[in-house]
Amino acid sequence: MNRIPLMPKYFTAIFLLLLFLCTSASAITVTASPQAINVAQGMSNPIQIFYQATQIDAPTFSAISSQGRFETPEGALLGTANSTVTITVVNTRGSATESVVVPAGILRQALEMNLNRMVFRRTFTPTIMDLLADTSEVQLRIVPPSAAQFSLTRMELAFNQPVPGDTTRPSSGGRITVPRNTRGLTATANLSYTGGGILRGQWKVDGQILDVVTRQLTVGAREVRITSPVTPGFPTYATGLHRVEFEVLNPDPGFISPVIFYYVSDEPPGPPLGSLRLTAPFDRQHIHLLADALPEFTWEPARNSVVYHFQIYGLETPAGLQDLSRVDFSGKKPLVAALTKEPSYRISIFDFDRILPGIPYIWQVKAYDAGTGVAASLSRVVYFTAPDQTVSPSGQTKEGIPQTGDTEKP
Repeated sequence: MNRIPLMPKYFTAIFLLLLFLCTSASAITVTASPQAINVAQGMSNPIQIFYQATQIDAPTFSAISSQGRFETPEGALLGTANSTVTITVVNTRGSATESVVVPAGILRQALEMNLNRMVFRRTFTPTIMDLLADTSEVQLRIVPPSAAQFSLTRMELAFNQPVPGDTTRPSSGGRITVPRNTRGLTATANLSYTGGGILRGQWKVDGQILDVVTRQLTVGAREVRITSPVTPGFPTYATGLHRVEFEVLNPDPGFISPVIFYYVSDEPPGPPLGSLRLTAPFDRQHIHLLADALPEFTWEPARNSVVYHFQIYGLETPAGLQDLSRVDFSGKKPLVAALTKEPSYRISIFDFDRILPGIPYIWQVKAYDAGTGVAASLSRVVYFTAPDQTVSPSGQTKEGIPQTGDTEKP
């Protein structure tokens, strides 16, 4: 019986193995676009990247990247984006889109290294072992905010609660309660952005489009306020909880858009502001703050058997002095609060320690009958002066605070 030589078989096996490895170990090709993006220094920048993968030899498969890397041009790591991007390849091609935020801290780190650009890289690994991975990259050019790519960096939503006359005033907080058939309820979206371009968005209530917005945002402004329309306003004829959002269609926001809610109740609307008339002190009057002669606040009686709720608030922003109707104290704790059955309230010695002379305060009164609001005053500004404060002929106190109340009539 003839023996087959072993050496030729050995070399044949090695040849077949090398041939298999050479023909099967092909790589996918992943490209990212745009190839370069401007990012603004001093802030976080949302960017959008489109990935496209090709591989002509393999059947359907996926290419997965579990992390993005912010690197210097030389490859030194500055930070990571810990999110997963998956490209599904079907019939030799596949694509995916990513929205990622370039953190302000990474930009600051790059600037401290005297860099004016960096690179965002992702390595996509195929789910088929025979295929090799590929890395895509996007150049990030660090520029001033005016030269950055047009993008939204932040959005805040707030309701504008209605006041008499179908006008509005800002209100903080993302959840409010309004009576049924309330008129004039709107909201404002405060947007921060870089660059400039056309903003497209739409106001939506409970998923239904209320209004479509198209606005040209100029380069360098950086902030814009978008207010929902008064007509048609937010519906308040149906009781229950309602959802409000400003959906941005262009550019891609790069963040989760906020949502605010309003609840429509069956309770009747409260009393109109101004139905309770304040008498003293006058608006913007300066009154002495003395421990042995505490100041008294008075107003006209509303009706019999009512309880008055007296309140004093600190005025946080001087701009509120120009238009008190736009100052909202909902959700804020008053500096002084008291219940009384008399149409007056004298500051107590306990209130005395909470008040600082020389700064503006707001006072107002509401009347209740068996827990139901029956009257409410407008707000007035009052200044408290220390005993050693004097008023100059020009109407200024010694500390330079305007003195206007002495000449005002009720």
